[in-house]
Amino acid sequence: MKRSGKTNTTPVVAQDKKDATIAKWEKKLAVLKRWTREGMPENYEPLRFSLSGFGEWEDASLGVEKIGYTTIHNKEYSKNKTKAEELLNELKASAKKVKSKDEVGDLKRDLKDEKDLTQDLTNQVHKYRR
Repeated sequence: MKRSGKTNTTPVVAQDKKDATIAKWEKKLAVLKRWTREGMPENYEPLRFSLSGFGEWEDASLGVEKIGYTTIHNKEYSKNKTKAEELLNELKASAKKVKSKDEVGDLKRDLKDEKDLTQDLTNQVHKYRR
């Protein structure tokens, strides 16, 4: 667009920024969708299950970048925000299930190890008493 013989590039710059922001949203949402299907990687800690955590989340290996607080809450991106909340809630629920299932399994293994150790120590005591 020309004004007084000068070229105004602001709309192009703004559109580039918007396109980059949309790409960030799409990448993050794609990773979350994949994780809801396949499960989160074991011991993956960087993601907090909140919108602020989602915005701050960045991981070069996954290609996800930070999204600012004002962008997260911008009405223009409300559909993305809603989808992110849905996926985060789904992941949070599945993470709790996996954690509690793993926790029960870990406790059962610990109990078995304790029983085995107790039996081994009892056998040793009886062996030396003879």
